[in-house]
Amino acid sequence: DAELTGGGLRIAGTEEVFPLPESLRSAGTAGRRVTVGVRPEALRLATPDATGIRLTALVEVMELTGPELVTTARIGEQRITACLPPRTSLAPGSTQVFSFDEAALHLFDPDDGRSLLAK
Repeated sequence: DAELTGGGLRIAGTEEVFPLPESLRSAGTAGRRVTVGVRPEALRLATPDATGIRLTALVEVMELTGPELVTTARIGEQRITACLPPRTSLAPGSTQVFSFDEAALHLFDPDDGRSLLAK
């Protein structure tokens, strides 16, 4: 769950706003509620030189499935799931910065589930 701001997006339960890609700026006016979608495989741990959108999250659970480390983390009131390389070093309770490319961000209407992607 999130809210559009003037050119940005605020995840529910946080004050952090990240810029909205140009392709999604016509999704609605400031104050509109949206559902944010990012596939777990699109998320990665941010490096100092990482590009794209950054989110700071508290790691809650990690599960090694063999080919990947499935990680659940909390951002404000929301949980995210990231599929990371199996040898990624994380600890529950640690704060991590995740990043993803702008093209991986999708917005949906929270009432009917329809995509808000500007075409």
